[in-house]
Amino acid sequence: MRYAWRRLLRPLQTESGGRGDAFDGGRDAGSPMRLDEMRDVPVVVVLGERGAGKSVALEQEHGLLRDQGAEAALWLHLGRDVADTVSAGSTLQQHLHGQVDGPRYVLLDGLDEGLSDIPVLDRVLLLQLRSLSEPQRVKLRLRITCRTTRWPEALESGLRGLWTDAGQVALMTLEPLTGHDVESEARQRGLDGAAFAEEVSGRGLAGPSH
Repeated sequence: MRYAWRRLLRPLQTESGGRGDAFDGGRDAGSPMRLDEMRDVPVVVVLGERGAGKSVALEQEHGLLRDQGAEAALWLHLGRDVADTVSAGSTLQQHLHGQVDGPRYVLLDGLDEGLSDIPVLDRVLLLQLRSLSEPQRVKLRLRITCRTTRWPEALESGLRGLWTDAGQVALMTLEPLTGHDVESEARQRGLDGAAFAEEVSGRGLAGPSH
C-alpha cells in the first residue's frame, strides 16, 4: 500500500565514546529528513526495532525513485531473496555492479533477517563492495535497513573504510509517526482517522499532529 505520508529519519544518537558521529554531513542534527532528501549521501543505514517501519521507509523511497525514472533503482530483501553465501554473493554482485550514467541506487532490506540465516552475510556484502571499481563506488547509492541490535560493527567499520569523507555513511533511525500520519493511514484503511489517531495517541503510540 502506498501511503500519503513518508517516514522521517533522524541521525542515530550514539553514546559518548561509542562508534562516533552517526551523521556529520553538515546538516542540522536536530532536523528530521526523508530518504529522498539524502540522495547525495553514498550510504544510508536505517536502523530500528522490528515493526518500526524501516521497510516502509525503504519501499517509499524505491517507489519514488521509480516514479521519477531513476535509471537504476534495485531492490533486494536479504531475508527472502538469498539462501546461502553463494546465492548472496552472486545476487549482490548483480545488484552492485553495473555501468550507468547516473547514480546506481541499491536498496537492501532486512539485513538482520539475512544475518539470521547467513551469519557471514555482512562479510559477503563487504567483499562485493570492496570489489567495486572507484567509478562504480562513486555512483553507488546504498541504502540498508537493519534492526538496531543486529547492526554489525564490523560492517559499519568496513563501510567507513570505503567511504572515508565525513558524512558519506549516515546511520539513521525513524522519527515517531505524527498524529497526522496515523490519521492518513487510518483513512486509507477505511477507518475514522481522527478517532483512530486519538486512540493511538492516548496509548502513547504516536506523537502529536503537525
